[in-house]
Amino acid sequence: MIIYLTNDLCVYSLKDNIFCKGSVDTTIIGVDTMAQSKGRNVKKRSTSVDTRLGQVDTESSQVDTRVLSQGFDLPVWESVSTHLMGRSTHSGISVT
Repeated sequence: MIIYLTNDLCVYSLKDNIFCKGSVDTTIIGVDTMAQSKGRNVKKRSTSVDTRLGQVDTESSQVDTRVLSQGFDLPVWESVSTHLMGRSTHSGISVT
């Protein structure tokens, strides 16, 4: 037997699911990736990243961890134009 408890936006099932209007269905064991679309279930495509050992190179020689402001000239922008010609109103002022 399933008993539904309701409030303004959600319908709670004493089974596993919580159904809320405009949100992702969340179960006790995890997130349901099935989206409701006009009464049909549509599987969402997974967008995971493979981070297995050997797939991501984090050697210190490969990653620059310096603070960008050390030894670099950084421009100070007064404003930026998004004109079709790609013109910029860069002030030309630099800080070190």
